[in-house]
Amino acid sequence: MNTNKFFNAKRFWHLFRNDLMINHKRYLFVVLGIAIALFLYFVWDMNQDIKYDFKLNQYRDPLVFLIMGMGAIIGMAFPDLSEKKNTCNYLLLPGSIFEKYLIQFLIYFVLFAPLAFSIFWIDTRLARFTVLHLNLNHIAKIELLSFTSLYQYQSTLDIVMMCMAVFSMGVFLFVSRLFFKRFALVKSLILAVGLFYTLYAVMLLLSHIFYPEYPSYEIYVNDFDLIKDLTCNQLFVYGMAGLSWLFLLPIGYHKLKERQE
Repeated sequence: MNTNKFFNAKRFWHLFRNDLMINHKRYLFVVLGIAIALFLYFVWDMNQDIKYDFKLNQYRDPLVFLIMGMGAIIGMAFPDLSEKKNTCNYLLLPGSIFEKYLIQFLIYFVLFAPLAFSIFWIDTRLARFTVLHLNLNHIAKIELLSFTSLYQYQSTLDIVMMCMAVFSMGVFLFVSRLFFKRFALVKSLILAVGLFYTLYAVMLLLSHIFYPEYPSYEIYVNDFDLIKDLTCNQLFVYGMAGLSWLFLLPIGYHKLKERQE
């Protein structure tokens, strides 16, 4: 078998099946943990408000926590790269770097992420049913979760770019994990904070250079409309937050390739 071939469907399937066989308990515990934790939280939270209405916007905070938890789990991708012995065995598996990289991406972004949001949606229904039937004498209105209605007052562009920004952050944690052997998630978060403050410092410096009349501790950038409901500053933020994954994914691939060599 030619392990240098970029992609082979049969070999890819064997690698994918091998990963599921080795790590199926880990994946199962993660999914069950999310499902049980969300269900218990929603039962408790809805029961707290049983004499009042449980509003749609009360799903937002747990949704944010779910996304943060998903980021933490994605930041622990490539589990075999944590120890030297497992790393050697993983990198010597018959398969191309692209196939190994693609398998991890599929597991965490194509399979895990939609499954986590589906569990979130199902748990809201199960918890609502449970609470309403456990409190028959105090039935209140509990609004059903609708992802499309949760941010109904946001523009379509804002919602799309917000989703892309979340995806980009997930890709950042996924890729940065390849740069660290131990405590990858913690180091990735520290790196993210460091990059944020570096960008802030650069923007602050440029703002002070071009607009010295403004206080040195405030960022000011001249803004103007490009098209309707889109300014140049919005375009910059959208580009940085929503499209950075286009650059991050190739960087991660080349980093894994470097470790193979």
